[in-house]
Amino acid sequence: MASNKVALGISLALGAAVSWGAMGIAAQYLLHYCRFEAIDLVSIRLVSAGILLLLIYRILGGTDVMSPFSSRWAFTQVAIAGVTILGSQLTFMLSIKAADAALATILFTVIPLMCAGYYCAVDKKFPSPAICLCFVLASAGVALVVTDGDFSKLNFSVVGLLWGLCSSALCALYSIQPQKVIKKLGVCPVVGWAMIIGGMVACCFNPPWTLQVDWNLNSIAAFTFIVTIGTVLSFWCYLSSVKYLSAVLVSLIGCMEPVTAYILSIMFYGKSVGLYELLGILFVFANVMIISVQSEEKKN
Repeated sequence: MASNKVALGISLALGAAVSWGAMGIAAQYLLHYCRFEAIDLVSIRLVSAGILLLLIYRILGGTDVMSPFSSRWAFTQVAIAGVTILGSQLTFMLSIKAADAALATILFTVIPLMCAGYYCAVDKKFPSPAICLCFVLASAGVALVVTDGDFSKLNFSVVGLLWGLCSSALCALYSIQPQKVIKKLGVCPVVGWAMIIGGMVACCFNPPWTLQVDWNLNSIAAFTFIVTIGTVLSFWCYLSSVKYLSAVLVSLIGCMEPVTAYILSIMFYGKSVGLYELLGILFVFANVMIISVQSEEKKN
């Protein structure tokens, strides 16, 4: 039974990473060809995804859709999660604007270290040598994938670095903070309302009726994919996986996201594969394999 839970946790974390990576390709299309701005995607996507998730949950028989409003504690926890999700995405976009996507993506590999730091402080335990190796493999792998081994390509900026670290800290926070309320209320009510709250806050600064974007069949299809797969499925998988694995392991597996985006960019945009990029992909895959083996051995 324990090994089944480990396998389920790893599968959910991989599902989240792959869904986020695939969403990046669809978002790239909207941003480059359909006059979308980053804040447009952040605001309307979160509200749309939250409503859709709660509708699906209710149709499938969920009877506690309004459970986050059952107590002040529950609502506060869900609201904090929603604002944290919104903040992580906005600061990530600000990091890209101040520096570039490569630096912002590399800084995401700091998330497992932040989660590990939290657990070290709480549990007074240091990560195992295998997990430390995974930190190195994940960070090196993502860095090689996004730079092709040429770090001079990075547009280094102190402001971009600070925004990127802030985004990573917020991601680490929403990996840990909502775990108690999720265990009490379930993933769907918590994630759905967190998305709606975060999206509504964003809409206060970026009203949907003021958007000047190009809606056509392709943009509608891309946006639908972003909402359903890149947001609903990915966040549900991510926050479900922390029921079976620690936030450290989940965020390490999450390093598959840029690898997924890179592989899909090869398929859809004809991007070529370099030696360093291939090596980076192997590093990230090795990271996931080590986590799988170590988790299995620990449970056994």
